[in-house]
Amino acid sequence: MILVPTVALSAFLLIPIASGSAVEHQDPASTTINSILRLERAWEKAIASNDQAEIDRTVSADYVFVSLAGEVLDKAKAQTAKLNRLASATATIKEIQVRPFGASAVVVGLTREVTKGTDLPVILQYRWTHVLVRRNEAWQVVSEQWTRVN
Repeated sequence: MILVPTVALSAFLLIPIASGSAVEHQDPASTTINSILRLERAWEKAIASNDQAEIDRTVSADYVFVSLAGEVLDKAKAQTAKLNRLASATATIKEIQVRPFGASAVVVGLTREVTKGTDLPVILQYRWTHVLVRRNEAWQVVSEQWTRVN
């Protein structure tokens, strides 16, 4: 049984990224969800610190990213775009929903981004979707899409 300060919604969990969890017994689904949450946190830190080794472990070579502008980018172009965004903004993940499906999973989150270094900060919120696949006993992100939230 998972004792987590979260909201369970039928087939998936809505989990604030900063929440901790106390676990008595872990069923396979909760073990998968916890693994994916760890991956999401590690990836967020890797992008912020430009840790290429961690990014390469997390993001598949055939990864596809759909940006806020609707551009379809490969792994290298997506990483460059994200690093350019971080140069002028600070991003905070506000929530994550994890939905495992065997050897794949869909993760939906909400990020709040605040532009740095301006008199009037610009606040942008966007929902994102990550598609993960379990390959060789490790989860990898194969696709990501962002959608602006007004």
